[in-house]
Amino acid sequence: MTVSGNLFANEVVQSADDARNSLIGLSPAKHRILKKFSITTAPFRDYVPVLRYAEVILNYAEAAAKMGQLTLALDLLNSVRHRSSAQYVFPNDQVSTSDALVQTILMERRIEFLGEGLRLQDIQRNGLALPSKTGSIGLAPEVPPTAKNYMWPIPSGELTTNKLCVPN
Repeated sequence: MTVSGNLFANEVVQSADDARNSLIGLSPAKHRILKKFSITTAPFRDYVPVLRYAEVILNYAEAAAKMGQLTLALDLLNSVRHRSSAQYVFPNDQVSTSDALVQTILMERRIEFLGEGLRLQDIQRNGLALPSKTGSIGLAPEVPPTAKNYMWPIPSGELTTNKLCVPN
């Protein structure tokens, strides 16, 4: 299973029919920027949601898809998508099998939670490789789930306090 690639090249992110497009803008240098939490007037300057209802619904959809409950999973997925694009219909090949539906849900999570810091949790929860990165300041190779640096180590204080805990 892979859910990687350029999110901004995704047809949903490019679609004028999807209300979430207003959350992505262009800087004066024509770079894409996130406008999702750009409220600058008091008292809402520090507002960032901790848990969103869409996350609960998509978590439920992912679990249902993994359990083979495809109809329930698709209904839940549609309930999130139709808030921003009421007429959208997922292509059959994206929702006809458990694996395809999980892939589609993970892509919807990438779009829905853009800039909210949930991507790493999605990748690690599903045992996917951390994708490689390239850019103007350097590059980082892909990190497979079996690599030692895939997870942060358990803090030494926790290992000292909890004798049942072993280093990872």
